[in-house]
Amino acid sequence: MQPPPLEEGVSESIDLRSLARVLLADESRRSGTIVIFDQDHGAATYAAIQLAAARYERVVLLTPRTHLGRGIPYVDLIGVYRRLYGLGVDIRTAATPVGWLGDRLVYSNPFSGKRETIEEVSTFAYATPRRAADELAAPLRQAGLSVRLVGDCLAPRTLLAAIHEGAQVVNLL
Repeated sequence: MQPPPLEEGVSESIDLRSLARVLLADESRRSGTIVIFDQDHGAATYAAIQLAAARYERVVLLTPRTHLGRGIPYVDLIGVYRRLYGLGVDIRTAATPVGWLGDRLVYSNPFSGKRETIEEVSTFAYATPRRAADELAAPLRQAGLSVRLVGDCLAPRTLLAAIHEGAQVVNLL
């Protein structure tokens, strides 16, 4: 996942997958507020947010969209909302993180530009678009091998797309 660009200040952040691994390994309660920036809108992201809600005093969910779960069927999305609101997650739509001021996270509305602040933030996590994992392509090419990229080394997407691309390459061979 790509860290979101922040205009102001610097603070530590963690991608949501890595955070979930940390939270599963250590079940202790954490003080302060965790802010999670969601550009993924998938079921795994909301499951990780539920996990964070079990470990942190306060969870604030930011998304630049006007609603959650664009990729989730509506009947399933109702359950996502029920669980998140039931756990006390503070859901803020049309919100994009801008920067840090001490332990305060500043975010803005992408439509109006209005800025607001979240106080006492101890952790910032993000579920953002993935980067292509193509680290092996250049060394293999330098070794004189013909390289065809498929799946997540071409562009991150679903397992079905990766299988389809792999099958296409196999059929070309």
